[in-house]
Amino acid sequence: MRIRKLSCLKFTILTGFAIFIVINIKSVGEDEQNLQAEEEHPENGKRNIANLRTKDTDILESVPVQSSQSKEKPDPAESEAADSLAGERINELPNPLSSREDSQVNQSQDKQKSQLSLKDILEKLKEANKAQIIHNESLFGPITNDTIVIVVQVHDRIKYLRHLIKSLSLAAGIDQTLLIFSHDVWDEELNELVRSIDFSQTLQIFYPFSLQTHKHSFPGESESDCPRDAHKEKALSLSCTNAAWPDLHGHYREAQFTQTKHHWWWKANQVFSSLRATKDFTGLFLFLEEDHYVSEDFLHVLKLMSLEKKKSFPEVDILSLGTYLKKFNFRANGKQAEITEWISAKHNMGMAFTRTVWDKI
Repeated sequence: MRIRKLSCLKFTILTGFAIFIVINIKSVGEDEQNLQAEEEHPENGKRNIANLRTKDTDILESVPVQSSQSKEKPDPAESEAADSLAGERINELPNPLSSREDSQVNQSQDKQKSQLSLKDILEKLKEANKAQIIHNESLFGPITNDTIVIVVQVHDRIKYLRHLIKSLSLAAGIDQTLLIFSHDVWDEELNELVRSIDFSQTLQIFYPFSLQTHKHSFPGESESDCPRDAHKEKALSLSCTNAAWPDLHGHYREAQFTQTKHHWWWKANQVFSSLRATKDFTGLFLFLEEDHYVSEDFLHVLKLMSLEKKKSFPEVDILSLGTYLKKFNFRANGKQAEITEWISAKHNMGMAFTRTVWDKI
């Protein structure tokens, strides 16, 4: 009898264990199927930001995100560039020498060059700058002093611009902003991308003194330019332009870099003094560039910083949302705002200020 009871007990235990294994295997199988389904259909689970698109804007489609677990060892130079928060830069300015590699616009530009003459391009720039058309104004207008005006400086790197626009589309409160895109290249593919935005008001302006329109004359490259690495004495003997004024590093003007600075000042003067939509605006202007990327709460954080400035720190002039640090302890410092002296190489990413500060400048 005892033997029979022991046999029944063993049979019960083994049967229960077998059932547990079958149930567990089935559960694991279902989990794997669910995970695969989420990867194939991200809208059912956590979504990869690279797969997101705004409504009716296929032009915003992004390139696939590279896996961080790739078995191939990355090239050190590529790894350095990928680690940057603002693309490949030289002295905190976009690297114009690599922009053609980053750009998907160059082919369309080559086609347009055969179709559009310099005169045609200049005429289009003039018309657009005069018209100052605000798209989506009937949906999201009017502009008030509580609106945040976001000014984006654009060159020709459409891949970066797509990512910036996509990140803007996900931001809370973006429908209460005016996006001003300031271009130094006339290109229909870039224009189409900007015009496809349907989540806020947009306005495009065009820098009329770019390298595209002034290839062989100032402010583009000119025969009278001093050689970049010429010593001052040599430059004076050549009587080249600005021979007496090399930069802090002893170099002379390079058009592809000075264009970025000329464009910035022209753009700022336009939005503060010339554009009908903003010449009397007294709220915040936020300055971004095509290779920036914003978080979903960037407008909320900017408003909190602005309120804190008005309440406790009226002496603060510029609010900066970004940093060029490649490593930053967000866990320890993410909820803090630092008050410090403004340094261009550190604080010009996502900087915001008002007309009062502009008048001081």
